[in-house]
Amino acid sequence: MRQKVTGVVGEDFESAFSFSDDDDELDAAKASSHVLQKKVTGSEVGGDTVDTSGTLPKEKNPFGPPFKPGSALDATPLVDFSGLTLEFSNSTEKETPMYTPVTPDAFPPPKARPPGLIVLASLVEKIPNLAGLARTCEVMGAEALVVADSQITKHKDFTAVSVTAERWLPVRTCPIGGMVAYLKRLRKEGYHLVGLEQTRGAVSVEVHEFRKKTVLVLGREREGVDAKVLQMLDQCVVIPQRGMIRSLNVHVSASIAVQRYAAAAARGGW
Repeated sequence: MRQKVTGVVGEDFESAFSFSDDDDELDAAKASSHVLQKKVTGSEVGGDTVDTSGTLPKEKNPFGPPFKPGSALDATPLVDFSGLTLEFSNSTEKETPMYTPVTPDAFPPPKARPPGLIVLASLVEKIPNLAGLARTCEVMGAEALVVADSQITKHKDFTAVSVTAERWLPVRTCPIGGMVAYLKRLRKEGYHLVGLEQTRGAVSVEVHEFRKKTVLVLGREREGVDAKVLQMLDQCVVIPQRGMIRSLNVHVSASIAVQRYAAAAARGGW
């Protein structure tokens, strides 16, 4: 861009700077500033003279829209940001969740089920086994699962395996010390007491004739059913095995027995 400058040039420029030695530096600076003042009257852009006072003609504005003023596109902006408001916050407070977390206490207790199969698992200690039993009992339609402490159903390790089975299956409490008295009461109510234990006189679960009102008693993970409880049982059943170790997890064994009971119930129309 070439600019037209009016001011002092040539000999006038030299004469303007010729001052006596008696002048001080301040006078010299003032004279120099006065001489070098210039006025920009215009610029030549592409052969045309335009005003450089701060604005460019719309048709020469390189940042303007790629259309002529007054056209249809000029009347309709591509994006309207007039109503946009930006807000910034440095707050560290936690946002309110969009939902209310659900806790086990938020659900009503499961509805009572008709008399049928009661799985007595007070001797079972490991939480994953109890949770798996709850899942199996609920799926197969058992009347109830009995444990040493029903508060175990709120443990995170239990709920991770049970997949909400405790919400629909009645889970009752019977401490280990109260098992004998509990079994006596159930016998009076007409329940048949069956133990899942490898003992003398036990029969295969495949041939056992289940009754509608049955209590399936489970033993500890290693020691099995306590002797005092074992003496009260009407029958013991075992899972037929063909391998060498002859040992099944208590949850797996109970699940097989519960399924056999469910099959008998389906045949009997219970």
